[in-house]
Amino acid sequence: MILDWTIGNQTCSETKMDQENYACKENSDCIDPENCPGYLCKCLDGFQGNPYLSQGCQDINECNTLKPCNGTCNNAPGSYNCSCPDGFEGDGLRNGIGCSPKVVMPHHQSFSVAVVALGIGVGVLFSLLCLSWVYMGLRERKLTAEKSENCQQNGGMLMREQLPKRAEMLTT
Repeated sequence: MILDWTIGNQTCSETKMDQENYACKENSDCIDPENCPGYLCKCLDGFQGNPYLSQGCQDINECNTLKPCNGTCNNAPGSYNCSCPDGFEGDGLRNGIGCSPKVVMPHHQSFSVAVVALGIGVGVLFSLLCLSWVYMGLRERKLTAEKSENCQQNGGMLMREQLPKRAEMLTT
């Protein structure tokens, strides 16, 4: 013989509006049965007990009952979470990744990377300084050549005109 029972003739949505007669207490939920009128109460996941009594649904300590963690288990109302101890990484779950030692880059390798990066930076800076020095030198040489050419083209004629005048001045 199977005994199936429900509360009242209202559905969950109807009875939730009538809080005075609503039978499901804290940490429980209302369920509409498939085959008959009325509603049932059920403790929420992570809770157990009698959903019709005040404080009837008590938290299940999954850390003690299920032992789900490979690392540290922290029980929370209705659930739990796993964590790995310092120096380890992962999800901490027995049926998950678990905890494994953290892979830490040795100090000398990280130092080598920093030295290489610094060397590259100094090299690039030195190259830029050398290129600007060469550019300035070439620019100065070009300017000097232009001045010399300008002097020969213009100043040379002036000098030829003034030489006879100077010679006359010296003789007088």
